[in-house]
Amino acid sequence: MTMDKKWTIGLGLLGILIVFLLLWNFAPAIQRWLASVFVDIILLLAAFAAGWLFGRFGGKRRRSDDERNARNITQAQKK
Repeated sequence: MTMDKKWTIGLGLLGILIVFLLLWNFAPAIQRWLASVFVDIILLLAAFAAGWLFGRFGGKRRRSDDERNARNITQAQKK
């Protein structure tokens, strides 16, 4: 094993140890922060899902509207 690989592995292990110790030390604060962020993420996902469902299934859309729009797009592309 070359010296560069030893240094890389050693620094990698030291970095992992430091991250583990920081997580261990600040776990309660991290858990509180994640809990508040989790609620925000859930609310954003619910709003996105509601908008997607409304756009997909809501409104008064008929098959004839889709056919008319497709015809208009085809005519516009020919010009």
